[in-house]
Amino acid sequence: MLPAMTFDQGQFNFDANPGEEGYRRWREELDERKKAFESRWGIILGTKVLLQLRSHLRPITGVITLIQEKSAAKPRQPHLRIGTIEFCPNEIESVLRINDNP
Repeated sequence: MLPAMTFDQGQFNFDANPGEEGYRRWREELDERKKAFESRWGIILGTKVLLQLRSHLRPITGVITLIQEKSAAKPRQPHLRIGTIEFCPNEIESVLRINDNP
């Protein structure tokens, strides 16, 4: 199984001003990249979802994580995982964010 990749890490900008401002900008840039990725592939990362895959009879509940590829070549579609189930965006029929707070 390949290690999971998250948008919690990114490239830190050492040229930014020291202090909270640099960290805040770094987090904003990372969040923007995550949102663009989610929008591009129609997925929701890092939060609990109800996911229906074409290959499964029942929906899956969990947190979608991006699997980090070992090869340097970028895949056509990202490889994703919930628990032990691995899939690509083209296998998703529907995804719904689950709000745990009533």
